Amino acid sequence: MQRIDITNQRFGRLIAIRFVERKSNGNAIWECACDCGKVKNIDSYALRKGITQSCGCLKIDYVKERYKTNEKFQSNVGNADNLRRSDGVYWASVTKGKKNKSGVVGVSFDESKNKWTARLMVDGKYVLLQDFYDFDEAVDARKASELIYLKSKAG
Repeated sequence: MQRIDITNQRFGRLIAIRFVERKSNGNAIWECACDCGKVKNIDSYALRKGITQSCGCLKIDYVKERYKTNEKFQSNVGNADNLRRSDGVYWASVTKGKKNKSGVVGVSFDESKNKWTARLMVDGKYVLLQDFYDFDEAVDARKASELIYLKSKAG
């Protein structure tokens, strides 16, 4: 398979500097310099199709601009009370986030350890932060901690 030479071509904020290697799927990886000064290795397909246009700084800049124009966000900047319920329990400890794949609040799988982690934070401190090989054990630990710590907070 012939490689497409993209040396010195611009793709958004990136300029392709040199070919690095070919991935197992056949795509070429190029070292690219970003306008912000960072250098990253990027898949040439992602460059040519416009999927990757920066080292990540473009998204950060976009988000910063969005926050500046979001009145609701601006009115809450610096107000840590928005992160906690009235009883001091952090919302993140009791609500299931979009990234939750276990289906249970406070229980996640740590691929690096190959274990399930159960966690619960109350008043800014972890009252539960424990790893388990078994999913059900992690869920049971989380539920037991909720009974102890969250019930006493509510009552």
